[in-house]
Formats: sequence, structure tokens, C-alpha cells
Amino acid sequence: MVSLPFLNYGGVLAADPLVINALIDHARGLALGFRASHIELRHHERQLPDLPYRQHKLGLSRSLPGTSEELWAQIDRKVRNQVRKAQKDGLTSATGGGELVDQFYEVFARNMRDLGTPVYAKRLFSETLRLFPDAAQVYTVRSGNITVAAAIAIRHGDTVLVPWASSLREYRQQCPNMLLYWTMLERASTTGARVFDFGRSSPDSGTHHFKVQWGARATPLHWEYVLLKGQVPPDQGTSNPKFGVAIRAWKRLPLWAANRFGPMLVRNIP
Repeated sequence: MVSLPFLNYGGVLAADPLVINALIDHARGLALGFRASHIELRHHERQLPDLPYRQHKLGLSRSLPGTSEELWAQIDRKVRNQVRKAQKDGLTSATGGGELVDQFYEVFARNMRDLGTPVYAKRLFSETLRLFPDAAQVYTVRSGNITVAAAIAIRHGDTVLVPWASSLREYRQQCPNMLLYWTMLERASTTGARVFDFGRSSPDSGTHHFKVQWGARATPLHWEYVLLKGQVPPDQGTSNPKFGVAIRAWKRLPLWAANRFGPMLVRNIP
């Protein structure tokens, strides 16, 4: 049982110890009701020092200046060159709402299959855009008529968060991911946002280094656990060797099969 599934952050929303304990007790009762093995509370900082915890993920974010010119000057020269390469190769970016969900999902679903991970149902994204039309936006990058990179960004207060982003591997040499993130960062900066949250990554992973090159700073996250079975916090990440066979098998599935069965499986994967 996860405090806020499918997203990077979320835990106990309380300051009073009595309220915190009451919430944990209620969550424990719910978890026992469907025989969960544990409750995972995705906190930024330690809130429940008596609970076991893991520090296996990093949150990565950066502050934003008020203009795109300042932002461009702050970005590493190598990154700027890669953005220019994408533009010189004729890649184009677009921003919109629910009308772009199909384009986003084509890229996202294919990338998830290639990573060996079951994909979320398209409805998760279409409903996000429908319910939060003023906060959520879809960003796409196209090569001609083909969408080669896409993301969904959500704004809350002065922060823009990117929980879902993907690009097609065969177009990597054209740097579509660089144009995608530049478009999101530029829009966030010029619309008054002051923080760009890249989401979470595993330490020293490829996504960790990708985000750092944009000026992101890493902060260790603290995921705390109420253990209902066992004595050690679980490792349910893709780095766990016990998932290796399943990941390799999923990568070989036809895309139609991965898209059909992925949403059925992923509801049970936090």
C-alpha cells in the first residue's frame, strides 16, 4: 500500500503527533484489510523516526530565473549545443492539452515496453488532463509527422513537475529529449514558475545524470515503511535481480500485447 501511487512524493500530511499516529493507525487497518505486506510513505524528510526507511531515490529540481534569456545563459554549453542540433535537424515542439494525449501515449507506451515495464492505462493521462486543464500540459517533439518525444508536466503553485516523459531510442542522435526539456523549462520560466522539478531518479543512473546536466540539484528522498510482514523494507525496483527474467521477457512482447496487458498488471505495481 502506497501513500500516493504512480507519483514521486506523498506521505503523512499532518504536523501534530496525535494526528500522525491516527493516520498511520487507520492506514494500517486498511492495509491489513486487503492483506498488504507493508505501507510505503514517500516523504522528502524523515517524519517517523521509529519506522524503517530507504534512501534509494533522489529528488532532482532546479530554480528558475524570470526570463528565457537568463535560463539559456545558465544552461551548460554542451546542453545548448544539443538543443540547437535538434532544431537544426528540423525537430519541432508543440504544447497543448488533451488533444495531444494520443501522441504522448504512443511514445510513452513504446518506451515503457522497451524498458521492460508495464505501461499505465491511457486513461490515467487523459483523466489528468481533463480534471486539471489549467495545471497539466502535454509537450511533444516531432520529426516530420512522427512524434519522437513527449511529456506531461503539472504545475502546482510556483513549481512545475514532470512525472512522465519519454523519447524514442532510434531518434536519440537528433536529441529530441533535449528539445523537449528545453521547451518545458523555457515555458515554466516565462510563465512565472520558480522551481522545475524533474522528478525522482536512482543515484548514478542515466536519468540522474541527464537531469543534473540541466542544473538540477539532488536531494535524498526518505521512503518510510510500516511493515506488516517481514522485518526489512522491500526492494520493488527494477534493479532487484528477482525481476530480471520478467523485465527481459516484457521487452520482447509485441507492442500491442504490452499495451493491452500492461495496464492490468501495473495497478499492482507501485
